[in-house]
Order: sequence, then C-alpha cells, then structure tokens
Amino acid sequence: AGGVDTLATFRYKTEAAPEAHAFFRVRVSDLSGGHSGDDIDKGRMNSNKLVARLLWNGAQRFGLRLSRFDGGNLRNAIPREAYAVFAVPSGSKAGFEAFYKEFAGELAAEAKFREPNFKIGIEEAPAASVIDAATQRNLLYALVGLSNGVIEMSLAMPGLVETSTNLAS
Repeated sequence: AGGVDTLATFRYKTEAAPEAHAFFRVRVSDLSGGHSGDDIDKGRMNSNKLVARLLWNGAQRFGLRLSRFDGGNLRNAIPREAYAVFAVPSGSKAGFEAFYKEFAGELAAEAKFREPNFKIGIEEAPAASVIDAATQRNLLYALVGLSNGVIEMSLAMPGLVETSTNLAS
C-alpha cells in the first residue's frame, strides 16, 4: 500500500460579522468512517463532502457566508463528522431553513442503507467573523469538486482498489 498526501494552504482575510444576518452551526455526525485504504471501497459517506455540499448550495441560493469549517482529524481516515458555522441574510432565513429541511431529508435518504447512524443537525450560533467572499467561493468550489472514493479498480486483481482519494482533515 502507498499513498500521497496533498496539503492545501492559502491566505485569506476575515471580515466582521455581517449585519442583518442569522448565524447557524450545522453538524454531520455518526458516520461509519474508517481507514482510507481499507474501507474506501465500502461506499461510506464523507462528512466533509456532505457539509461542503450544503454550504455550496446555501451560498449559491441564499448568499451564505462561511465563518468556520472543520471536519475529520486524521489524514488517512474517512471523516465521520464535520461542522460549519455560517451566516445567511436575515431576509433569507425562512427560505434557508426550508431548504435545509429538504436538503437534510435528501441526505438522510442517501444515507439510509450506507450510513444507518447518520445524523445532521442545525442550530443558531453567535455572530462571528466570516472569510472573504473570493476565498469562500474558491474553497467551496474545491471542496465540492474534489473527487472522493474509488477512482479505479485493479484489472489484474479483482476486488483490489487501484486508485482512490479521500478528502480528510
């Protein structure tokens, strides 16, 4: 077995908590996780990817502003939990809450047979600074766009993962 780690770093600016915004904390938890080498072929869900999907859609539809994103704690583990703190314009709060309810239901349906212990929750959070809009756009684009899971199976040895990738900590 072998692997390559990619560490992405970038500079960003923070901005004061936007006025007339509602802040939330969303958390995905209780996924199976596992070792990125041993368990990547089991179709397990990745908490970082799930939270990133929510944030991307929220940013596109409601002007969501990201304050914090944290998920996974090991480079070679499929992350079991992740959370984010973000803001939505107060005028879009009801629309966002309806979107969240629908989105959470869709994720639960996806998880039904693969991740029976899947949980997603949201709560209001205190106001906090947010990252600048350009960095947020690039970060969310990368998180949503990055491949995750099995890329190719071995042709020489059936059942052996040849190439895979895991969006970890």
